[in-house]
Amino acid sequence: MWGSERRTYLAGSLVLRRFADDPASAAELQWKIDVLRGLQGSGFRTERPLAARDGRCIVDGWTAWSFVAGRAATGDDAPAVLDAVEALHAALAPVPYRPVLPPSLADRTAWGEAPLPSDLPAPLARPLERLAALRRPLPELRPQLIHGDLHYTNILIAPAQSPAFIDWGLYWRPPAFAAAIAAYWLGPNRAAMGVLRHFARVPHLEQLLVRVAMRQLLFFVEDGPPSPSGLREVGVFVRSAELVAQLF
Repeated sequence: MWGSERRTYLAGSLVLRRFADDPASAAELQWKIDVLRGLQGSGFRTERPLAARDGRCIVDGWTAWSFVAGRAATGDDAPAVLDAVEALHAALAPVPYRPVLPPSLADRTAWGEAPLPSDLPAPLARPLERLAALRRPLPELRPQLIHGDLHYTNILIAPAQSPAFIDWGLYWRPPAFAAAIAAYWLGPNRAAMGVLRHFARVPHLEQLLVRVAMRQLLFFVEDGPPSPSGLREVGVFVRSAELVAQLF
């Protein structure tokens, strides 16, 4: 989450996270904190940044967040998840673009805004080339601020409450892309393609899933050649890409 150092601790009702402590990262993080502090809407829950006694939300690289109860979403939760994703992005729609939000290389490549790397390892090259061949231009979809990391563990389900969203990864893409990300994790990533019927109202779902599946594979090479251990982890994402390709 936004340059987190993966140092996260639960202290009572607080979640403490350590972030990279440099001026550029702090400025970006502060803007994102301000976005979440001002986020208003119904039909979803989310973690909230908390201020120290002196009013600061970032202290020596540390931040505090409200604890959000719930279990990770499953395919059975898909209808409620989609409703909440749409409600969340309706609330995010008025947030203006900020240049502190550059897209990742994996994201840009998945959308065809950058070419596929020429030196892809074979396990990644084959599914990526197949998906790229299936990718088609989309009609103009209005981009906005989205939660671009809607992994099922970042969507929390609790009885008699709206789904909650945590571990924010912010991107500037159409809100339908966020819905497709949730659909990917609940459906193809878990080899549960029947889940996709609950996302049928998402416009251009199949084409957006192509981009999601490509992005997940490209994350393995975003920072250079993957390690042997990284390549060992790619199998489930290759399978997911194949399932997405079978939609066509």
